[in-house]
Amino acid sequence: MAFPGRRITFPIVLDDPWSQDATDQYMQFIRDIAVYLPSNVEYLVRNNGLSNAGEMFEKFLSTDWARHMLFDFFSISDLQSRLFSG
Repeated sequence: MAFPGRRITFPIVLDDPWSQDATDQYMQFIRDIAVYLPSNVEYLVRNNGLSNAGEMFEKFLSTDWARHMLFDFFSISDLQSRLFSG
């Protein structure tokens, strides 16, 4: 079964001063303890058995797609199953 679709390209920033500032504010005013804090990048590294952030960026940026979910930065389960397995 095939569904019609289209490819949309968006820029993505994963590790920059503005995102870190937003994370710092989130930790200060909303919650300071969560598995993905203080760094989403390090969270992805830890939970996908990668050796460092450079390896995560290489794997993430080498794919031509990423699934975006409402209220999530990106779907961890999809990244894990599609990018980091096998």
